[in-house]
Amino acid sequence: MASYYIFALFVAVLICVIAFVCKLLFANVKRQRKLLDEQETKLLQLYTSVETLMEEFNEQVKLTTTEFKEHEYRFTSGMSVFDLPPELEQKVQIQQEGAGFKKALDDVVNSPVAESAMNIAVNSSVQMRTDAILSLAKEGKSDNEIAQELGITRNEVLLVIGLRG
Repeated sequence: MASYYIFALFVAVLICVIAFVCKLLFANVKRQRKLLDEQETKLLQLYTSVETLMEEFNEQVKLTTTEFKEHEYRFTSGMSVFDLPPELEQKVQIQQEGAGFKKALDDVVNSPVAESAMNIAVNSSVQMRTDAILSLAKEGKSDNEIAQELGITRNEVLLVIGLRG
């Protein structure tokens, strides 16, 4: 009779062990579900932000296309394509009315204002690229990684880092 009690005790312990193992497994499944739900939420947020960026990009493309068509129309119709300072605009209008339209256009293109604008554009582009190179270098990226990311040569990266580094 004692063997029956021992067997019953063994079965009870076995049932408790099985219940404990099942509880651990289900707790792990719950954790994994929670983690998957969090990742799904993050992914949905990323998707939403990408959609927003794409919409903004499309709007910018439409705006740029519209501006390009306007400039193209103004150019083909003989109107001024650029917004000029009033004194140069007046000079162009006067010379458009006369025979010297080409000379007026050359004067505008070769004017100190145009040269200054071109220098500012070139210098700001160079400064932006230099800042980007130095920033990526501070992040610990290699010369090759920086060159590849910015679409420039490794020698240019080395030159900037050597001069400013």
